[in-house]
Amino acid sequence: MTTTPQSRRWGLRAAAVGLVAALGLGYGLPASADQLDDREHQLTTQIDTASASVDESTKRLDDALARLKSSQDELAAVQAALAATQDKVTAATATDARLADQLRSAQAALDAANGAVEASRLVIDGQRAAVGEIARDQVQQQHNLMGLAVLVQQGSTAELQTRIQLSTTMLGSTQAQLDRLHQLQTQLETAQEAQTRATAKVAADRAASVQSLTALTQLRATQADQQRTMAAAVAADQQAEASAKAEVAKNNQAYQDLTAERDKVSADIAARDTAAQPGAGNSPTASPATASSTPTGAVSSAPSAPSSASASPSLAASAAAPAPTGAATPSPSPSATTTTAPSASTALWRPAKGTTWQWQLTGTVDLSVDAAVYDVDGFDVSKDTITKLHQQGRRAICYIDAGSYENWRSDAGTFPSKVLGSAMDGWPGERWLDVRQLDALKPIMEKRFQMCKDKGFDAIEADNVDGYSNKTGFPITSTQQIAYNRMLAALAHQRGLSIGLKNTPDLVGNLVNDFDFAVVEQCYEYGECTAFTPFIRQNKAVLHVEYNVPVTKFCATTKGLGFSSMLKKLDLGAWRQVCP
Repeated sequence: MTTTPQSRRWGLRAAAVGLVAALGLGYGLPASADQLDDREHQLTTQIDTASASVDESTKRLDDALARLKSSQDELAAVQAALAATQDKVTAATATDARLADQLRSAQAALDAANGAVEASRLVIDGQRAAVGEIARDQVQQQHNLMGLAVLVQQGSTAELQTRIQLSTTMLGSTQAQLDRLHQLQTQLETAQEAQTRATAKVAADRAASVQSLTALTQLRATQADQQRTMAAAVAADQQAEASAKAEVAKNNQAYQDLTAERDKVSADIAARDTAAQPGAGNSPTASPATASSTPTGAVSSAPSAPSSASASPSLAASAAAPAPTGAATPSPSPSATTTTAPSASTALWRPAKGTTWQWQLTGTVDLSVDAAVYDVDGFDVSKDTITKLHQQGRRAICYIDAGSYENWRSDAGTFPSKVLGSAMDGWPGERWLDVRQLDALKPIMEKRFQMCKDKGFDAIEADNVDGYSNKTGFPITSTQQIAYNRMLAALAHQRGLSIGLKNTPDLVGNLVNDFDFAVVEQCYEYGECTAFTPFIRQNKAVLHVEYNVPVTKFCATTKGLGFSSMLKKLDLGAWRQVCP
């Protein structure tokens, strides 16, 4: 983290000041024809500037999010290390307590052994005194034996035998006592030595335990300091992220305000030009501000894209809602793309940003989910189910695989072998399509999209439209992928269906004007969410799911960007967890 949160805030503030200055011309509508044209030109220039400011602030938000994720990861690592250290401290404390108990027991045993040895010494001292007494008796015995010699000379043998027996008995008793004392002394000394060694070992173990516990306690204190430091860094990065989000929101609002004013000026110019045509005075002209009613979740008018955009304007940019009866509709600007828009009288529904949605591609569709929009399988779901959804006031998106072949679909036999490429890793029965071959694939996709139309769907989700960035078996370029995706958009619009761009973050800038919303997977996990904000700037929904990240981690970010976010399981059944 080489840039401080403070400096990042000042950078965003400077961008905001520039944007506010660009808006300072005011929103008053000039009266004369020339002033209308001049104002339209000024607004177009300002929109380009505002769009650039939005892109710059979005890039800064990207950087802030990256820094926040990095600091959060570092904090999580420190917290994990601290938790591991705490576990070690707990274990070491328990070990130290156990060793302390063992040391107390060993010391008590040693004290008992020392007491026994001391008692033994007292006994031995007493016995030694007795032995001394016996020794004196033996001296006396010697005197007696000398007397025996005299008696023997005098011939009294009976007396001699009695005295010899007495002396022998006394000597045997003395020897037995000495043997017992020696044995007892040896046993006590052996026990004392063993206990001394045991006590010394327990004392050494306790000393090592105390040393380890001290080191762990110091490590815990160091890691706690690191945790506090990283928590402060995360808080600073969160503040920077919040500031960046606020600037993005402000710049988006300014962009939308400018676009709305330009649309109004353009409508006034169109009305002026229509009125100037011969015979126009006999035709009633509806007020440009009049809007037709739209169903729940639809967008009544979408902002135009900046004039510098390379993609041709689709209904998403030029006419998000049908013009009122009798209103003049300006012709679309020339374009090199193949996108064909339906007539202005066709009511084309588009999900607005922030709309609630459910995505279920497996199992029986659960109609009780609280969502304004359902995205379901176009082949598997019946027309009756779509009718029920409409009766409940909901909209339905038709999931169609447009970039890969599925061998179980009812129209699988219509795909020529020349368009079938490599197998899709992890998806049995699926193969990539050669989207370069528009003539071969267009009739198949026309029939699929018409099936969606006939069942009553309101929109299409075309999946796997990013083959150019995968191993398809064909050398597909991004330019060829864009051409194919625009063909799909045209096929949908010709049938009065809106269409969502699936993933493909690198092509958003090329296709945002051709598609009416986005369906995005795992953009938070892979750091790609801000790539889809051009849809939000045009008030087009970004329908977003994550699979591996909890809602507590991604919702604050994606909701702040204006996405319709939820957590799903990979099987895309009925279960979901929406952002609070």
